[in-house]
Amino acid sequence: MSIEKLVNTIFNEWLSPYKFSLVIRNEVQDVAQIDTECSYTLETSTQSCWQTGQRNYNCKSLSECESDINYYRKEISRGKHERVNNLAINRINRAPIASFNGIKVIDKIERSYVKSCDNCGGNGDNRCDYCSGTGRVHCSSCTYGRSICNGCGGTGRFFSVSDQKTYSCQTCAGSGRISCWSCYGSSYVNCNSCGGNGKTPCSPCNQSGWFTYTVTATCSVVSKQHINWTADNSPNWVVGYIEKAIDGKTPLAPFNDTVSWNVPSFELDTTNIPFRGTLRGDLYSSSAGVTVDQFAEKHCQFVGIIPTAYNLNEIMDEPITSLLSEVNQKKDLDDIKSLFSTRVAKHNFSEYRNTSRPNNFIEYANLLSNASCNALKSCFISLGGHFKSLRNYVKISHLIRFTVMFLLLGVGLIGLTKTFVSGIYWQQVSLLEIIKATPAVFQLSSSILFKQPLLFFTVLYGLFIPSMLLMKLLSSMQRGSTILMIKWFVISSSILIILLYQGVSRAPQVSLLQWNNDHFFTVMESLIKPNIVMELLLVSFLAALLRSRREAYKLNKKLVSSMKSTELKQLLEYD
Repeated sequence: MSIEKLVNTIFNEWLSPYKFSLVIRNEVQDVAQIDTECSYTLETSTQSCWQTGQRNYNCKSLSECESDINYYRKEISRGKHERVNNLAINRINRAPIASFNGIKVIDKIERSYVKSCDNCGGNGDNRCDYCSGTGRVHCSSCTYGRSICNGCGGTGRFFSVSDQKTYSCQTCAGSGRISCWSCYGSSYVNCNSCGGNGKTPCSPCNQSGWFTYTVTATCSVVSKQHINWTADNSPNWVVGYIEKAIDGKTPLAPFNDTVSWNVPSFELDTTNIPFRGTLRGDLYSSSAGVTVDQFAEKHCQFVGIIPTAYNLNEIMDEPITSLLSEVNQKKDLDDIKSLFSTRVAKHNFSEYRNTSRPNNFIEYANLLSNASCNALKSCFISLGGHFKSLRNYVKISHLIRFTVMFLLLGVGLIGLTKTFVSGIYWQQVSLLEIIKATPAVFQLSSSILFKQPLLFFTVLYGLFIPSMLLMKLLSSMQRGSTILMIKWFVISSSILIILLYQGVSRAPQVSLLQWNNDHFFTVMESLIKPNIVMELLLVSFLAALLRSRREAYKLNKKLVSSMKSTELKQLLEYD
């Protein structure tokens, strides 16, 4: 793969659907002679645990287990454990390049022994303290196996109401006592603590009677790589690449993957611990000047026979900055959609709460500077604020339409109600009267809550469905709808309770479903009064304002969905 093809691939992956013109100049290729030496140490770690039960064991005591483990560790550290040494050598020779970094487990031994439980002596159970191991306790329902007769109450006789005579009790034969039904006359019953066994399970050993102690020693090959290279004809930046790659700071261009190793030349010295292995090979590197669109040329660096980006020298800083400036100024929906669909924007925005740059290719290959990443995040948040402001924008046409609709609806409802329901004091439901009655209603509600809580909560339960219908009609139903539902319920229930109190509770002669003598149109004429019209117009306007906000929210949600950006939906709480 050529450098031009590699950069185009990166652009397509991170910046699609945007297209940028690309020019490659002054391409230079170099080969550095690399000698790498790796030291291998054998390290052991131990873990120990106690387990209940008698398991497989290979030692007679705890000291024998620890002695075997210590001997194993000492032999390994001195390089005298031939079996482990052979395991390490085979592992290294099998994959010399892979063995040059990391920790590889090669061996494990276990030593264990068993001991009886000190609490139960290996039996798994203990003598029951409550019954002293007998399994039987004195019956609490009787005295020496005899209990009071229920038929005569312990007197031995009973009085017959029918013939007014006293007779001997047949149940107890006149003794006043009967054999105890609990202990059957023995005066002893089974102990509840042990179930009559006289023994209780031993808790420390979980009724097993034994403990198994196990200690495990794990041996690992720990390697560390050391580099020597011939830098006579190599650029200085290769030195920096090798140091960073060895420290694992360039995971997209790891050192052992970009060097062309001559594996047959691998040599492993196993004379002493640590073992030492050497490899010789070539590190291919290249650099070129890269121009994106009309912006200034950047000097970029690559490693490997097949070029891998090592330092792209922030080649996308200026194009991205120009792009963000254009999007912020025009706020064209197509440009915003294109920007939001790029992988580089999505990734940076998903990390917009973080102060550091994303831990990915953008940082490793230096595609963008930290400032550009932050500018990208700021642009996303700014555009999110733009869409949020659109969500709060109320169209005049919507406001007029819904005002007229609610006004007609209100007039119709009042006319129908006054026609079919007689006795309602409509003068009591004016805005002024509602405001005046509010303190009294809340005082009355508090009194009912404490004196008749069942009635209070029954009324609230009855108002729940009307409140939810109002919320469905007028609320935008954004995320956090639980809190929104509670708010709507409290406010709408309060208004409905005041209206009921004013219009109905003060008129005991209210008669539902009874035709009023006044004709519907006569009723409507009576409603056409300046104060009633103004109040109804004000209420209709407020309801229309809420409904218009709901429409604005729905249109905005549809617009944001057309952006096809999960991140934008999350920012605006649409997901």
